[in-house]
This record gives sequence, C-alpha cells and structure tokens, in this order.
Amino acid sequence: ANLGLRVGEVVTLRVEDFHPEAGVVTVRTLKQKGGIVEDDLVASRAVFKTVAAYVAAEGPTGFLFPGGEDGHIARRTVGRVFDRAMGRAKIPKTMFFRPGTRSRGVHSLRHFRAEQLLASGADVVEVAQQLRHRSLTTAAAYARSRNERALGERTPTVGEAGK
Repeated sequence: ANLGLRVGEVVTLRVEDFHPEAGVVTVRTLKQKGGIVEDDLVASRAVFKTVAAYVAAEGPTGFLFPGGEDGHIARRTVGRVFDRAMGRAKIPKTMFFRPGTRSRGVHSLRHFRAEQLLASGADVVEVAQQLRHRSLTTAAAYARSRNERALGERTPTVGEAGK
C-alpha cells in the first residue's frame, strides 16, 4: 500500500485521482522551477480498498484530505498527526530518523519505502524511478543510509572517502 509519496503529493490528492479499474493513482508534483508534473503510479488493491473505505466513512469530495486555506490540509498538519501517532504507538524516535538529523519526520516513511525496495532486491535505478527522483545521487543516499544503519555507523560520501 506504500507508494512512497512526498507529503506535498499526499495533501493534494483528490478523490478522482484514484482509478481502480486501471490500477493507478494520479499524483501531482510541484517542481522547484515551477510547474506541475502528473504521474500515474501503479497501486495495489489494498490502496484502493483503503481509500474507498475512507471515502465512504468521511465523504470527502474534491481533495481527499480537505481543509485549510488551499482547500486541503497543510503539510505540517500531516507531520503533527504522524508524530502523534508514532508517540501513541510507542514507536521510539530512533526508529525513523531523517538523514543527518535526530528527528523522525513524516518524510522518513519515504526513506522507509526506499529501504523496502532495496531489501527486496531493487537496485538504485529502480528506487529512483519508483520514487520519481531526477538524480540517482538522491536515490543512492537511501542505500547509503540503509548501510549506515546496518553497520551502526556513518559511511563517508564519495567526496569524503580517503580524507
């Protein structure tokens, strides 16, 4: 059920973005240089089943998670909900670190998805494609982070090696 979406992509999902008959979810990504890119991502039946149950119970129209000035919930709201849920579930803060920090942000779920893909045998190119990274360097950071956790230490970057 995990698509590895960015928080900004989650909050702008619309009810009509889910196409169970085609098995895809349309995701919009706001690019740094402006403009919006739309991608159709293959999703599992579990995604469609979960969303259908949520829509039936909550009845949103338009944005899947309505609210706020823009018509959808704010990204920071998602972060607060995530942090609260992690605390209630008694999941230690050390479980999901953002790289270079001691903070467990909601973005750590995206890293977790990358690590799932790597653990299942996907290579860095596949991870970059599934998470829609333009640069292999970004996807390679997930592999490096995974290795660091396995080794219990920080590994040097290419530029730091040999120093």
